Amino acid sequence: MLLGGVLALAVVSIVFLPETVSLGWHLLHGNRATFKGVSMPVPFGWWAACGADTLSISKLSHSLLGETQGQFITVIPLHLPSSLGPDDPRLSAGTIETQVKAGYTLLSQIRVLVEGENATCYVFRGSENTESVRAICQFAPLDLYVNYVGTERDLATLRRVLSGTRRRR
Repeated sequence: MLLGGVLALAVVSIVFLPETVSLGWHLLHGNRATFKGVSMPVPFGWWAACGADTLSISKLSHSLLGETQGQFITVIPLHLPSSLGPDDPRLSAGTIETQVKAGYTLLSQIRVLVEGENATCYVFRGSENTESVRAICQFAPLDLYVNYVGTERDLATLRRVLSGTRRRR
């Protein structure tokens, strides 16, 4: 009886490991997720969930201490007001001001080429967690607002996802 319980627990643990969930997602969906007419790459080790107004690309990883850490890329429609053009400096100033008021510190800007258009992501760090960063990217030509929460070292993954983003033809 005890052996059966241990075996069942082992099987359930394996099935729900983040790596198993990611592998299953990639086997079912391939390497890309589609949202609002845009196709985005989903790296191995990550998986995606798409709703009516949100695409979430996620990764969970385990540390040596058994803690689970998550990285999340959330994509929603940008919906710029008609009075605000895609290159309007008020767009970036408003993003920075909103995050600073929420307690974040601006760390850097990263440039990424998305569908031939230069775009800027603003990287912030919150005061409560020095390991975690947040990046906010707004792509007016694709009508996308992208929010990344994760580690600073995984910003390279965010850059690869964004540079691999394509309009669906």
